[in-house]
Amino acid sequence: SLLYFAAYILTILEAIWPLHALDSLANWLMLAFIVLEYRRTERIPMIMSALLLAIGLLAASSLDIAWNNLWEGISRTRVFLVLFGSVAWLAVPARESPSLRMIREMVLTQGPGRRFAYLGVAAHGLGLAFNLAGISLLSGMISDKHPPRLRRRLGRAMAQGFALVPCWSPVFVGAVVIFAAWPQVKWLEVAPYGICLALILWSLSWGLDKLFNPAPLVTADRPEPTKVTGLAWLRTGGILGTLFALIILMVEGSGITIPIALGLVAPPLALVWRASLYKPSERMAQSAGFAYRAIAGLKNIRSEIVLFTAANTMGVGIAGIFDPDLITAFVGDLEFGTWGMLLLLAFTYLTFGAVGIHPVITIILFSQFLTPELLGVSPSVMVLSLLALWGLGTNMSPTSATVLYISRLTKENNLTVAWRWNGPFSYSAGFVIASLGATLTWFGLM
Repeated sequence: SLLYFAAYILTILEAIWPLHALDSLANWLMLAFIVLEYRRTERIPMIMSALLLAIGLLAASSLDIAWNNLWEGISRTRVFLVLFGSVAWLAVPARESPSLRMIREMVLTQGPGRRFAYLGVAAHGLGLAFNLAGISLLSGMISDKHPPRLRRRLGRAMAQGFALVPCWSPVFVGAVVIFAAWPQVKWLEVAPYGICLALILWSLSWGLDKLFNPAPLVTADRPEPTKVTGLAWLRTGGILGTLFALIILMVEGSGITIPIALGLVAPPLALVWRASLYKPSERMAQSAGFAYRAIAGLKNIRSEIVLFTAANTMGVGIAGIFDPDLITAFVGDLEFGTWGMLLLLAFTYLTFGAVGIHPVITIILFSQFLTPELLGVSPSVMVLSLLALWGLGTNMSPTSATVLYISRLTKENNLTVAWRWNGPFSYSAGFVIASLGATLTWFGLM
């Protein structure tokens, strides 16, 4: 836990004051953490990480850069180390907050059909501002007391509602990466269509849930939905607004990335938030105990760190052996038409995610050879498609932060969450994205 916390601090410091010494030391600390915790990693993440790491190192070995590849994979994962750590800080007060507990009860006491929709919308709304931290604020909505079928539905609602955030959020990590790769496209050009696409895809998600999980017959003893007081909404909005405002101010004012801003804001805000739940005479002791437990619990994020490091190492290794000119020539020879090319893009992206390639690596690969002209669309349509596919591909990946977090909440393994729960929706959404892109192109709307 101390190794993790030290790497967390050094990663933030290195982002603010770029120094090679800080970067190297943070990498060595993270590597030490992985070595010490690997044998305690759960079986499935252990096997998957070993496979992904072997593929990445084998690819890099062909270029005699295996060590450099591993080192780059560790460096790329450190920002997620900060993200996971900040989520761990926020999760405790989110679970204990009376206001959020009241909102959770309101969601859970809805009818089966409405409950799925309410939770998905809540995950989407919080994800717009807080990225993965938004899901942590809803973590208490799933507990061991719920039957497996209910945990599965609630987990899918959270994951799929959250997956649609990149469609139109300008502060989401995926949006930042994609707009940086295609800077000629501005956010305002695609945001209105992104909002419409998010609504369409959420309707698809809700419809699939109602199709495969029909609501039971209404009974007279079904409880009435819990009411949320105005004060509870105000307190929740105050916490979330404070977190949102601090992150935006730091990102816009200093140019640091959202995960780093979240890493700076989350621990002190979590301390203040949790202290506010107790009497003044108890706050000091409670804060000290909470800080100790939060730091000591960082070792429990071992599976996420091991898997992310392995996935990034594989992505970097594969990126090094691709010949962009050959791929561009191959894609250019295809004659699938606009809809067929967009469908190929969607299925390729989602399948890359399913085999554990992180979306960042996929976007890097695509940016080397993929142009709007090859797809027969405008740059705006291509970017809109990639924005929507980012979240869906993340949900398909057994190594993604979202899947690992939902897996932990629902007590299901990450392969089940990624492939069985999210796979059918993600591939169905791929058809919708390709169809919308082709329609917008056909009518010249983008």
